[in-house]
Amino acid sequence: MPMIDLINDLTKLNRTLTLDEDLEGFTVSPTLRNEHADVHALLFANKDRILELLNESNTLITAIETWAKDDSNKWKQAHSKFLKDYQPIPYIQDAHDDLISWLHANQRITSAREKIQKLQGKKNKSEKDKVALNARYSDIYAYLTIASGRRCRLITNLLLHSDLYGQINGFMDKQNGKKKEAITSQ
Repeated sequence: MPMIDLINDLTKLNRTLTLDEDLEGFTVSPTLRNEHADVHALLFANKDRILELLNESNTLITAIETWAKDDSNKWKQAHSKFLKDYQPIPYIQDAHDDLISWLHANQRITSAREKIQKLQGKKNKSEKDKVALNARYSDIYAYLTIASGRRCRLITNLLLHSDLYGQINGFMDKQNGKKKEAITSQ
């Protein structure tokens, strides 16, 4: 059974595959019970390859995070790039949805942090400024929750979307190429 079919089978069984935080394992939730012994056996037999694929997806997502860091304009640039070709499918959440939502959440987080920094530097804050500060803290909390959940889903769902994986790779190659060109031209 190809790896994609195995991951699709987990989806059909309403199970999620999640890379562990230490990157040394993965979790299937809810746990597979005896009624799905065949799928459990396939997961166990292919655990090293599945872990390798999940780590490759994680590395790609980490590359975007490293490139964009705390620059809301870079997050917005990435979001705009992938939003351009985005065609949502009603009633289906896939890697494209996860990517768009994750990029947008990170753009909103960095934008809120920039506004907080600007407001904190202001002397004699008005009541409006204090309310705006509290609102930006709330934004960060809400969007961190969204970004975290979508990041986990994106890592797994990229395994089912090699076309999107390739597009992200191409985008990052282009961004890293721009950076190298700028450095060498100085």
